[in-house]
Amino acid sequence: MFRWGVFSGALFVLSFLLGLRWGIQGVAMCYAIMWCVLALPGLWIPLRLIHLPLTEYLLYFWPVLKASLVMTAIAAAWLHGLRWLGVWNPVVLLCSTSAVGAICYVLLMYWWKPPVMGALSSVLEHSGNSLAVKAVRYLPANAGELL
Repeated sequence: MFRWGVFSGALFVLSFLLGLRWGIQGVAMCYAIMWCVLALPGLWIPLRLIHLPLTEYLLYFWPVLKASLVMTAIAAAWLHGLRWLGVWNPVVLLCSTSAVGAICYVLLMYWWKPPVMGALSSVLEHSGNSLAVKAVRYLPANAGELL
């Protein structure tokens, strides 16, 4: 993992340098591209050490990723719609799009009840925090029964 960290860290720095030509958006875009390129190899190393096949991990992760992709599409459509209506205020765009994305994600997680929601319920329930224990009541009752 140390060698992977040095290697990937160097690639991230190079991606930042490459993106500087296009300003802050170029740096962000190069970082995002590099993250996508390095994500699976970065997961493969620790998963191999614990003998967990990458495909099994990805299948378990799919429900959350699916909700994230749907939320991203809805938030992007919202942002596009605001710009189409002539709204260009960055604060309005950021706050409203973030709110739409967050509400969409929470509703999708509640509706689809991925297995991670069952794990979250268990962690909150046994946390010893009274507020967390009360929050469990609002999570789906049959979360995690999909697998």
